[in-house]
Amino acid sequence: MPPLDQNLPDSASPEKKSSIPSKNVRSRIKETRDKLVWIEKQKNILPPIYNIDVSKGWDMESRVALFHKGLKKLPFYRPGLLYSGFDGNKIGITFHSECGEWVVFCNYEEVMGDLTEIDDPFYYAETYDSPAIAVYDPEKLKQNLYSLDCEYIIDAPEALIAIIKI
Repeated sequence: MPPLDQNLPDSASPEKKSSIPSKNVRSRIKETRDKLVWIEKQKNILPPIYNIDVSKGWDMESRVALFHKGLKKLPFYRPGLLYSGFDGNKIGITFHSECGEWVVFCNYEEVMGDLTEIDDPFYYAETYDSPAIAVYDPEKLKQNLYSLDCEYIIDAPEALIAIIKI
């Protein structure tokens, strides 16, 4: 009897696998690499950090009024920006919500101080020992149409334009 590896037709020999990944695999590798580069850019680039002192306010309404007054003096201010309250101790550590790596919960300036609004960025920030508010450019966020009105997906690292410590 001949050895097993001899006298076999070509169709019976094991196929040689190409060492070149398929187009789909290359596309996924590039996409993953791009996301990793984006994350590194996010971690290494902090936007300007400002302080607005609201300590002279005696209640929520007066603190919000002081915040609005200070906000309008900042160089980046313009109507229509989005705001997200967060823990100021996490500045430079995280750039997203706990719900997902690309997700932030934001709302417009008009709802800040509206205690009936559950998604009030100012009120949420004040629940932390080191309150802060992230300011986002709405042009660089995509609203998540399949979720809450205030849930956005970060579309570009430049979406975060400032951080305000209160």
